[in-house]
Amino acid sequence: MSRTFRNLEKFTLFLLLAALLPPIVGCSPKVSAPEGDSASSEPAPSEPSSDNPVMFGIGDVETSLDMVLILDETIDLTNVRFEEFRTKKKDLAKIDIIVQKPYPEELNLLLQIKSFDNFTGHAVQLRPRIRLDGKDIALEGFIYGSRAVLERHEFKVNVFEYIEGDPSSILVHAELEITLFLDTDESEFTLETPPTEKVQTVLKLSNPVRIDFVP
Repeated sequence: MSRTFRNLEKFTLFLLLAALLPPIVGCSPKVSAPEGDSASSEPAPSEPSSDNPVMFGIGDVETSLDMVLILDETIDLTNVRFEEFRTKKKDLAKIDIIVQKPYPEELNLLLQIKSFDNFTGHAVQLRPRIRLDGKDIALEGFIYGSRAVLERHEFKVNVFEYIEGDPSSILVHAELEITLFLDTDESEFTLETPPTEKVQTVLKLSNPVRIDFVP
């Protein structure tokens, strides 16, 4: 056998072995992600830290208070008709009242105010008033604090005492001026306590009441 033939035979054997062996591919070692994590996972929302606590404010007080202006149904309703309108959440939206002659001696509206929460460690000044066809009718103010949920406040206003002439229609609503004194001892607090740097104030409105007078 010639040398050329032996070299050709070795070269053929080399090609055959190369075809049978798997290719060698260079790669870096794979690092597994921690269990439960993925590259596309969003970071979990952080909890409020003690350095950034959620602060109590005037908005918490306002949303805790319920205030409605309604018709006093203990009066003579012979010539009085009314209809209440409510939201999908059953909150009072407005009241329409129709009063026909002869008018009753009194046409009383009741302003009712209550709180669903206590304000322990703080003092809240509340100053209600009635807005009757552009007139301000001031009512007695009061203080809320650590026992607010136990208190109920009701004010009665006779509409006939405040209207002039013979109007065909009037619009009435109530306003409640709420002033929060943060970190204030309510036992040493009055309606005359002057404001401090921690004061927050907001105005809360009641439902409107439309009163129509017909012959």
